[in-house]
Amino acid sequence: MKIVDLFCGCGGLSLGAHNAGFKTALAIDVDPDLRSAYYRNFPDVDVKGSDLFELETDQLSEMTGNAD
Repeated sequence: MKIVDLFCGCGGLSLGAHNAGFKTALAIDVDPDLRSAYYRNFPDVDVKGSDLFELETDQLSEMTGNAD
């Protein structure tokens, strides 16, 4: 199973999900410093910089793609 980590920060939710057997398909945070820390912790996850309050549903769908 896969998750999308919104407001990902440095990756606490993704770490818990990983430990529970999930895979993170996409992580999103507006803060570039937090995205940098997240990428350092999870280099195989696609990390996007976006303000979720301004993101439309179709844009989020496009970002996640067909996350197999």
